[in-house]
Amino acid sequence: KVKQLSFNIIGWVKAGKPFDNIKKEIAEKMEEDEVVRYAREALTKNAYGERWAKALLLLLEYYSVDDSKPVYINFWDKKLHVEHVLPTAWSSNPAWTKIWNESAANHWVNKLGNLTLISGKKNITASNDSFEKKKVAYKKTHGGLTALEISKEISTLPQGTEREVKDRQQQMRKVILDLLR
Repeated sequence: KVKQLSFNIIGWVKAGKPFDNIKKEIAEKMEEDEVVRYAREALTKNAYGERWAKALLLLLEYYSVDDSKPVYINFWDKKLHVEHVLPTAWSSNPAWTKIWNESAANHWVNKLGNLTLISGKKNITASNDSFEKKKVAYKKTHGGLTALEISKEISTLPQGTEREVKDRQQQMRKVILDLLR
């Protein structure tokens, strides 16, 4: 549906259709396809592995930067990874087991609030390490600080706790729903 709508938008622009009419067509299509309802529901479920997760994280990244330095991130770049902050193998690291219990970790590990974008090299460096080591990996290794704002924000969090992931999830959800409106 997104692909067809994109083609329609290109056709409308080429045909010189007024911008207000294009906006109206997009709004009608989003309403018809219940995009906001679907997004609202999807944002409460696991995001990791979903086709839309990387694109959604990129949307949040673009929203986080201002126009002073235009940026383009290649969605198809194999070096751009979706990273778990709390790793899927969290229970094998004592630093994580001190701040997470099994129930909470299983609930949050694949949620959007626990995911970020990061380069492949930094992802390998961060691996299943403690939150403190991940923050250092996001900041210092393999060429310096990450260029991705959503990862920089994680490196400012104090401990990587469930409360921080939950708060981040709520903040991301609010931004996404505002953007969809």
